[in-house]
Amino acid sequence: MNHRRLVAALSGLILAVFVAGLSSTIVANALPAIVRDLHGSAAGYTWIVTSSLLAATASGPVWGKLADRTRRKPLVQAAIALLGLGTALAGFAPDTGVLIALRVVEGVGAGGLVSLAQTLIAALVAPREQGRYMAYFTAAGGVASIGAPPLGGLLVGTPYVGWRACFWVGVPVAALAYVLVRRTLHEPGHARGTGTVDWWGALLIPGGIAALLLWFGVAGPMSGWLSWPSLALLAVSAALVAAAVRVERRGADPIVPPRLVRRPTMVLSLVAWVAVGVPMIAAPVFLARYLQTARGYGPAGSGLLTVPMVLAVVVATAVCGRIVRRTGRCRPPLVVGASLLVAGLALLGTIGASTPLQLVAAGTVLVGLGTGACSQNIVVVALHSLDRRDLGAGTATLTFFHLLGGAAGLSLLGSVYATRTAAATPRAYGSATGTVFAVMAGVAVVALVAVCLLGRTPLPARAPLSGPPPTPARTGRRARVRSRDAGWS
Repeated sequence: MNHRRLVAALSGLILAVFVAGLSSTIVANALPAIVRDLHGSAAGYTWIVTSSLLAATASGPVWGKLADRTRRKPLVQAAIALLGLGTALAGFAPDTGVLIALRVVEGVGAGGLVSLAQTLIAALVAPREQGRYMAYFTAAGGVASIGAPPLGGLLVGTPYVGWRACFWVGVPVAALAYVLVRRTLHEPGHARGTGTVDWWGALLIPGGIAALLLWFGVAGPMSGWLSWPSLALLAVSAALVAAAVRVERRGADPIVPPRLVRRPTMVLSLVAWVAVGVPMIAAPVFLARYLQTARGYGPAGSGLLTVPMVLAVVVATAVCGRIVRRTGRCRPPLVVGASLLVAGLALLGTIGASTPLQLVAAGTVLVGLGTGACSQNIVVVALHSLDRRDLGAGTATLTFFHLLGGAAGLSLLGSVYATRTAAATPRAYGSATGTVFAVMAGVAVVALVAVCLLGRTPLPARAPLSGPPPTPARTGRRARVRSRDAGWS
């Protein structure tokens, strides 16, 4: 398909990703009002935020495997329907328990959209062109991140509107996205998986992930990392993950094929994606907290001050997509992007309560440029190293580790922040934020090392839309490994 037809085919999915971003960020400024009106507790406050991310992370591998076994258009429609239904019903929630359950439904739909969007790009678009189209999804998420927090604050403060409208505002957009997907998304046929569904893996993997994220996000910070409830939950997670590994290694058609993590390119990409995921998810959270607690800005003002970082992400994604399209090389943008990410986080690691806002803005712009340059190209590199039959599973694996790293990093950095803010003064909040960003800079160094170890072979201008890669002329295990990892950087 040409560019115009591709944009038309992906338009509904881009709009759906926008709705997913809107639903996850618009409640940030409404949470105090939600907890107060529903008579919730501090634990409920945390769960309203955590439940959606947990569900998206845990359901990702299942969505990815389904994408390899059947047509993806019905899966996209199902994910949009779950997201829209959960969002619509959340506005009628009578208490925090029901709201948390509906946020889980939202998270399952959002997790499916994230996995399926990247899978469809890899299936429909040639490797050199993928960054160009990923930029559209990044822009949609960026617009949602910029506009949602101020919009949420405006709705909460408007008489006769209130926080429930924060959920309902995205429902018409989700309905429009569903209609567009149904009319415009025409996916070419692809090989379907054979055999029975790995139901044990589909149960054990989300269960182990959910227990681990509960330990990171709830049990550890609230009960203490070494308390018996925290250690018991960690033991349950370890047992479920161990059982899942055993089942996946023996299964004929596993949810997460072990062959994915036997390829050097995929392993390096996973390491880089996890390391980049920590600042991508945690940096906006701690930046907003810094602006509100240490600098005295309101929710709307702090949201506007984060606009330069989001715009930098969008610009870097678009520019790097064009560079890769013309040169076919992902490694130079990745190295430059990771370097900018380290520099930006290191600069933010020096901030305090009285740091000039110009310095803070410079650090956030560098972080935005770095994450924008890295995010799309890491995914392109990883997916191009896989067989076409593993696109869905590979995308879901990348998404899972990315979200898991972000959630774990957010929880651990939150503990560091809480320890450093015991004095509860603006000066303490400022220095604690600097410490948190300095830790993120150390994590970003791991991403820089990983992308520097990637190869230099250019991406091909075109690739088959379905089926396995062409059979190489050479034979033997060494040649097969080399052929799978060739042409990805």
